[in-house]
Amino acid sequence: MRDFLKILGGSALADPLRGEGTCAPEPVKGTARPRFAVIGLGNRGRGMAEWQIPPFADVLAICDVDARKLAPVAEAVRKRTGRAPQVYTDYRRILDRKDIDFVANATPTHWHARIVVDACRAGKDVYSEKPLAYNVHEGQVMRKIVAETGRIVQIGTQQRSGIHFRIVCDLVRHGRIGKLKQIAVILPGPSMEHGGPCVAEPVPPELDWDRWSGPAPLHPFCSARLRPSAWSDYGGGLVTEWGVHHMDTAHWAMGGEEVAPLSVEGWGYCPNLGKPGYPDQFRPFAARLEYPGGVELWFMSEVPTGEGRAAEGAEEIIQRVYGRLPENIRKYKAPDPEGGVWFIGENGSVFVGRQGVLADGIGEVENIPLPPTQQLRWRLCLYEHTRNFVECVASRRRPVCPVADQHRTHLPCHLTNIALRLGRKLRWDGQREVFLGDAEANAMLRRPQERSPYQLTA
Repeated sequence: MRDFLKILGGSALADPLRGEGTCAPEPVKGTARPRFAVIGLGNRGRGMAEWQIPPFADVLAICDVDARKLAPVAEAVRKRTGRAPQVYTDYRRILDRKDIDFVANATPTHWHARIVVDACRAGKDVYSEKPLAYNVHEGQVMRKIVAETGRIVQIGTQQRSGIHFRIVCDLVRHGRIGKLKQIAVILPGPSMEHGGPCVAEPVPPELDWDRWSGPAPLHPFCSARLRPSAWSDYGGGLVTEWGVHHMDTAHWAMGGEEVAPLSVEGWGYCPNLGKPGYPDQFRPFAARLEYPGGVELWFMSEVPTGEGRAAEGAEEIIQRVYGRLPENIRKYKAPDPEGGVWFIGENGSVFVGRQGVLADGIGEVENIPLPPTQQLRWRLCLYEHTRNFVECVASRRRPVCPVADQHRTHLPCHLTNIALRLGRKLRWDGQREVFLGDAEANAMLRRPQERSPYQLTA
């Protein structure tokens, strides 16, 4: 660590993470512990209820519109904490409770904004999973409501709580690589298989399919839709689900909330685009975004390999998607299966991902203290992110991932998806948050029509 701090040249760092990070933190005990509920019991929601938040707060309730998930999670929480939470299928009943201090929102993306807004208006603080919102308009509404209500809202872009991400962003901000010229934001390599069509099935009696669909169009039930990241009705696919993690790191190093792109253009592969009943996200994709100061950001999925190239005509598709990458960007591969960010400056370059840090031309960066395994590194980020949120709930200070900041760092991902679907270069006004001279693109900043009674109101 001492050697790496020398490389930084004395720049001011964020506070280091507490503890060794090799195990779960010791639970905070006593009557002052806050009380929380989890809404949405998929993989992340179950993890929040079982092990991520209990070291810092007591879980009083859990909720999911699919009643099949309630009993297993309740029992797991009871075994872990000694107390079974109360179960609900309607999150509004949780918001009515005066004994719950905050809620953890782990619903699918198309429900994020509505639950955060409702919780803030009900006087609850919120830990909400990424992406921040389904579209740009929802992020704007969330920013407004959080400011008006004064609630503490932490977005689960937990790389901000990883010490090596903090150090690298500080390094870039303080000019250790010289003037920043380019950034390569690289996501894990996707499969080129898209699947479909979706065949209608009977709705399981335990599932409230209307409420699960919420503001999205109400399609005939198909179990494949319960994996919502593949469908544009429910989220932004790889571009937002994974992209917001690494794009947030890129924006954090450039200045965070004050930074906005000037333009965006993208190329991708989506054979099901416009076909009803088919998964319709872009995989793979590449995009180019221009930023003030002449910074060029390349945002892309890793080139598919092996089984990921199974689609017919894969080589031609890959050339079409990645063929416009500059030669110098092509050499910057992500030395991490979960992708990461390369910052390229006049004096050298540095990469940061969940596995660690690499550098070229600026000295060694091998001595950042990290837990020995991928799982422990990830859990450390989650625990630190949760600790920061719970402390901010008590102090009423700004958390490390507030809504206003995350709205701005998520914007490039939403804009990329719009550029991919329109197939043309778009110019962006970062101050007014509108596209310049493109009514069709501006219409895509929000959902054309939200279903009643699930509309989001400012």
